[in-house]
Amino acid sequence: MAGSLQERQTLTIDVACSDSNGIVYDEALTLAYEGASYERASSLADIAGNYTLLFQPNTNSLNIAADGTLFGMYHNGANCTINGTASIIDANYTLIDVSWTMSGCTDLRGIYEGVEMSGFAIANPAPIGNPDSYYFLLTGLTQDGLYAVSVLYEPA
Repeated sequence: MAGSLQERQTLTIDVACSDSNGIVYDEALTLAYEGASYERASSLADIAGNYTLLFQPNTNSLNIAADGTLFGMYHNGANCTINGTASIIDANYTLIDVSWTMSGCTDLRGIYEGVEMSGFAIANPAPIGNPDSYYFLLTGLTQDGLYAVSVLYEPA
């Protein structure tokens, strides 16, 4: 990866991944800064609660306790139970550190069992939708390589 950062403006990254057969991924990504979303204060009290995904809400749930402990079911292909933590990085900003481990997985290949995912959550960055929702972006390594979770959890 290589890129540039213009503080409070843009983050540009060029990502090239390869294996012994050559380049398998070569993309450029530009992220724009959204001050109204990012500069909101954060606290564990704000994120504590019960959440679900809009699709299959009965099997995609997340509970975050007041101390940051999280537990849920992630049945978006992986069909796993998740256990982990959420913690405040800087209370002046909405970015929240998140890590969870997938277990009890029932997916056919079983590649997510024991996978540790890490990344962040941010209060709903979109100008529309429920402002009490949280967007999660986590990554982890499975036996098949890098896996990403990118979801918007809505209050249950």
